[in-house]
This record gives sequence, structure tokens and C-alpha cells, in this order.
Amino acid sequence: IRKAHSHLRASRDAYHTAQQLLEVELGLDKLTLEGPMGYTARLSESVNSSRMDADYFQPQYTAVRSLVQSYPGGFAPLLACCDSLRPNVDPLRAPQQSFTYIELSHINSAIGAVDGAMTGLGRDLPSRAKRQVKSGDVIASAVVGSVDKAAVIADGQDGFIASTGFFH
Repeated sequence: IRKAHSHLRASRDAYHTAQQLLEVELGLDKLTLEGPMGYTARLSESVNSSRMDADYFQPQYTAVRSLVQSYPGGFAPLLACCDSLRPNVDPLRAPQQSFTYIELSHINSAIGAVDGAMTGLGRDLPSRAKRQVKSGDVIASAVVGSVDKAAVIADGQDGFIASTGFFH
């Protein structure tokens, strides 16, 4: 048990060090965010960015976007470097077949991995179980309040089913 606690402390220290290195590399260590009482955005900004949500136009996020866009290593919009996959399976069409299902609670956000799953027949899975994932895929929560939940699908999880509550 002492050895396990020692390893846990070492892993937390290594994670903290890696996080600090990343923040320094991206320049986030120098970023200070101040929240004004209010803010405005022009309709043209909304149309040009294809965004209508107020959160997108908060000044603190504008500062973060500006920092990311000025990164010397370059940047690209997420959809320019990956494909957004649509739901691609319906377990209800195979009610007697066994599936392994990943839900939000199976995502370990600290390490970006799926650390559990449930097995069930197609007829017993939730109606939102419609994404078959492959090794190397990335899934991220689309649920408000759980946006920190994202994971890379490991080799042993190839073919699992994930919820449509994930971006894939």
C-alpha cells in the first residue's frame, strides 16, 4: 500500500510538471483573465464566426483565442485536422447481440482514457448508444458540465459502442 501511495504521489507530481511545461510552452502561464461586468458583440462577428452563443464572445475567451492563434508553432481549427463522425450503428437492430458500451462515467478525464465499460444486449442498451469507435479515435463529452471528459480509444476497445453524448 505504501508503494502504491508513493507511485500515486510520483504520478501526480509528474502530471503537474507536464501541465506546467505545457502551459509555459503555450504561453498560458502569462495569461490573466479578468471578467468584465458585461460585453457586446456585433452581428457581423456572430455571422463571420458562425456562432450565436454568448459564451463564445466573452473577452476572456477572446484573449485565449488570440494567444492560441499567435502560437509560433501554428494552429488549425479542430475540424480542419480531424473528421467529425456521425452515429454509425444501431444496436436495437441486433437485439440479441452483445455489445460493450462506453458511457460518460467510464471516462477518466485525468488521463484521457476509457477506464471501464458495460456489456449488454442490443435491446438493453440506451437509445443513444449509436457510435461504434475504433482504436485511436477520440471521444469528448458534448454534455454541458462534463466537457472535461475526453479519451482516446485504446487498442483493446476497438469496436466498443459509445453514446451520441460524445463528439467523435
